[in-house]
Amino acid sequence: MKQSPELELIQANMMPGALSAHGFIGQDSRKLADILHTDAKSLEKTGITKEALAEKMQELTDYGMRGLGTPMPVDDIFEVEVGDYRGKLPCPFKDNAKIDKRQTVVRRLDTGVIIRWTDLNIHMIKEHGFFEGYGSVYRLDPVELARFLGIA
Repeated sequence: MKQSPELELIQANMMPGALSAHGFIGQDSRKLADILHTDAKSLEKTGITKEALAEKMQELTDYGMRGLGTPMPVDDIFEVEVGDYRGKLPCPFKDNAKIDKRQTVVRRLDTGVIIRWTDLNIHMIKEHGFFEGYGSVYRLDPVELARFLGIA
């Protein structure tokens, strides 16, 4: 898939050290346009929107924030713990969003599987359909995420 000059600049911002120590691409050698396209196609097959995923993620993060770093049970399905860090991160998509540095760790009580995300993940999924590149610290597979959240 052809990549626009704008996406080239955005992808450069996603490399380690540009906006974050680990970056957002991981070891993924694909162009950003291909990463976005592949994840959009995968998500399309589930019938679930990126907005629905982001909404559920935000709901769990908001609930977990009540615990101030203590794991919080949610509906006998999840245990959510939110860690807040000082500062904000700019969105690499250059949309002028400054997102709180916060990590949410969610464990499914029935399987023990754990997934973690940041507030920036929620924003990038909802606004840009970006789940990060393969090998990235916070890479979320859209289909696995939908299943984990129980909405697939």
